[in-house]
Amino acid sequence: MNSGIHPILEHYLFRIREMIKSVGIGDIEFQNHDLEMLLESILNASFPNPDDIDKIMRLLRKDLEENYRGLKSHLVEGKINFCCPISKLIGTKE
Repeated sequence: MNSGIHPILEHYLFRIREMIKSVGIGDIEFQNHDLEMLLESILNASFPNPDDIDKIMRLLRKDLEENYRGLKSHLVEGKINFCCPISKLIGTKE
């Protein structure tokens, strides 16, 4: 599986893939994509501690400039959007 992800995650995905095969699911495919989200919406929905909001905003602003956290942060109409990586293992029951 050459997915371009961190080696530790790659190891665990391999182990999960083997467990899935052991229960009779085959033709397993790995898919990875980014889910784009508006930071403001996530903060409103997650109820972070008020003191943490500034910390989170600073991290995402730094990510805007340097891709500091690898979140692919960018501005849309002046608001910070970022991407959350989503990974899936999909198979067929044999």
